[in-house]
Amino acid sequence: MSQDSNPEREARIRAEVERAVAPYAGRLPPWALDKMRELAERYWREHPEARNILRSRQPQQKIRSGVELVVGPDGELSVVEPGKEQA
Repeated sequence: MSQDSNPEREARIRAEVERAVAPYAGRLPPWALDKMRELAERYWREHPEARNILRSRQPQQKIRSGVELVVGPDGELSVVEPGKEQA
């Protein structure tokens, strides 16, 4: 596999290549698996839509907004803003 300057993208490409080949491991001869890996890697590196596909499969950071209601030990409700500790 050739190296890219983005290690995160490289890791995603390696994962997709291995995911594509995994169902055939142990069923096909090693030379066929190598060829499948080569073709899968070529797809992820050269296909015009591959970048969009990889982006869509990337875990998204969850956005939190608003306030949280917390029940205290005495049963009293208090409002806590995200990122701030309860006093």
